[in-house]
Amino acid sequence: MGKWVSAFHIAQRGIFVESNNGMERTVRVVFPNNLNGSAVRLVLSNKYGDTPARVADLNISVCNEKGIFCGGACVPVTFDGSDETVLKAGEERVSDIISHEVKAGTYLAVSMYFPDKELLKSGSSLGTADYGGYTFRSEIGDYTKVAEMPLNNETDKAVREISGDQPADAPMFRSLDILTEEGYNVAMLGDSITQMCYWYKPLTERLYKAYPGKIATGNQGIGGGRLCYDSPAPVLDMFGDAGYKRFLDEVVTINGLKYVMVSLGVNDLAMAGHL
Repeated sequence: MGKWVSAFHIAQRGIFVESNNGMERTVRVVFPNNLNGSAVRLVLSNKYGDTPARVADLNISVCNEKGIFCGGACVPVTFDGSDETVLKAGEERVSDIISHEVKAGTYLAVSMYFPDKELLKSGSSLGTADYGGYTFRSEIGDYTKVAEMPLNNETDKAVREISGDQPADAPMFRSLDILTEEGYNVAMLGDSITQMCYWYKPLTERLYKAYPGKIATGNQGIGGGRLCYDSPAPVLDMFGDAGYKRFLDEVVTINGLKYVMVSLGVNDLAMAGHL
């Protein structure tokens, strides 16, 4: 029968910087896969959105570390049989079950096209642009089926110079689940040190090398995130909900979860008094 295990997942927070957003562009989420399975499904979230958000032409493909397709066809992901879906404000949706064999030891790309001009407000990003970002954002257009999509480097570079070495956001992406006979998920709940992958990435690489086909990880890090308090009002939802809330809402609901590693608390001290 098998069981559903999250092969990769990311935290949810408010996003509002234009050049790190979708807005008539393609976003490609790229991650190493360490599970073998016979089917996949995609989980999307508009948790922090205050308006409906539309996404289209979603697909999954084997790729390299830079998100360039390297063998096999793009496998369409549908919602109720449609190649696009709209999530209401605060809504989470799970795709149709897609029969598709995946193998440990490959990189997978989830490509999503955001056809509307409206600013998307829910999602996240991982790593840094120079330290293995997990998200890539195209120039204007639908490049979901293009092996090497043209990246929006110049605009994103300008924003990174202002806001730091941040990769593109992945609006609405929450998790890719795999139907597998074995394996479980290890979630990492933290702040910017976790989100920027300084310990998440090397630890994941060691786990995948030691336990091929048996362990998957996910990154629940949010820059500025705190254990006890929600994101302060001046920065909207950029720092997300309090860690203890996210643990109940986003972590324990992860499919196949077995262990959780927590690295939170620094921002509770650094932003003391900022509610």
